[in-house]
Amino acid sequence: MKDYGSLINECEHIFKKECDSLIQLIRNENFLAGNFKLEGYEITTDKTYALKIYEYQEAKPKENIYISYPDMLTDVPFETNTKTFDLLEENEEVYDDIMERYFHYENLLVNVIDEYCQKNNLWDYVDIFTTDFVNFYEYKALPIVSYGCKESLFLDRQLEVYLNGGFPFCWKGRYPKGTLAVLNIKWNN
Repeated sequence: MKDYGSLINECEHIFKKECDSLIQLIRNENFLAGNFKLEGYEITTDKTYALKIYEYQEAKPKENIYISYPDMLTDVPFETNTKTFDLLEENEEVYDDIMERYFHYENLLVNVIDEYCQKNNLWDYVDIFTTDFVNFYEYKALPIVSYGCKESLFLDRQLEVYLNGGFPFCWKGRYPKGTLAVLNIKWNN
C-alpha cells in the first residue's frame, strides 16, 4: 500500500497556505483602497464603465476583452500533475479526501469575501470578487492535485492590481498584447 498520508498533508499545506495568502490580501487595508499607482496599466475612475465591461463584456468590436477566465488565454499552460493524478486514480477515497480539504479552504475564502462585502456595503459586487478570488485560489492550489496552470501573467497581474489597491476589470487588446485595465476608486468604507 502506498503512503497517501504525506500526499494528503502536502496538499492540505498548499491549500491552507494559498487560502491564507488570499485572505490576508482581502483583509489588508490596501484592498480596494483606490490608491493604485503602478505603471503599465490602463487606469480609470469610471465605475459604471468598468463594471459594465466586467459584467457584460460589452467592448468595442475591435477589442478582445478577457475578464477572469484564464482558460481563454494562450499564456495559461494547463498541465496535468501526472504523478499525483496517477496516484490518486488508484485510490478514489484519497482523492475525495484531498478534494474535500480543497473545498474546505475554498469555502473559507468565499466566507471572508462575503464578510468583507457585507461589512463594506459591497454586497452587489460579491459575485465579482468571489469569481476572481476563487480563480486565484484554483490557480495557486489546484495544480498539486490534478491539473492547473503553473504560471500565468494574466492572473499574476490581476493579483498585483488587487495587492496595490485597484480592481482589475478587463484585459484590453488582443492578449497577450494590450494591457490590464484597472478601476482605481476607493470601494471600502
